Amino acid sequence: MGDGISMPSPIAFISDIHANLPALKAVLADIAEQGVSEIICLGDVVGYGGQPAECVEQGDMSIS
Repeated sequence: MGDGISMPSPIAFISDIHANLPALKAVLADIAEQGVSEIICLGDVVGYGGQPAECVEQGDMSIS
């Protein structure tokens, strides 16, 4: 509207994935549909579920 105010891009926060690849894929697809440009992962990507490596790869995350 020409008022000089710009809105920040939306940010998605994800956590507690626990190696659940189907759920992670569903969440990432929904995030993409929402037009979110930045995703911040709060942790717990691996553990409990059966696909820890795939979840790390899917989310393009590295563990440090």
